[in-house]
Amino acid sequence: MIPMDYGSAVARVEAVRQSAVKASQESANRAGSGFLLTEVAAGITFADLALASEDAEKRRRNISKAVTAYRAIVRFVDRAVFTEPEASQFLKSFGLLEDKLLQLGGKSI
Repeated sequence: MIPMDYGSAVARVEAVRQSAVKASQESANRAGSGFLLTEVAAGITFADLALASEDAEKRRRNISKAVTAYRAIVRFVDRAVFTEPEASQFLKSFGLLEDKLLQLGGKSI
């Protein structure tokens, strides 16, 4: 049996664990950007449906869904990591969603 320095072994295990945690967090952050891009597109779609609707109940439901998307975006945006093209697309789309919600009667989003 080869004698092992316990402290050294613990340090190596901890380094591997930290590396795995960091990789997992980075993967989650990248998935978060995809979620936010999808959510902003859904919010815009619901806002467009509300703007086009003549039925008061459908309009109310679609506004509610657009606001739900907006709130999810605001809640999770600080955790996402965007590539440069994704960031540009997201900012443009998010601004559009905010504009549409204001058109629908939002006071201050």
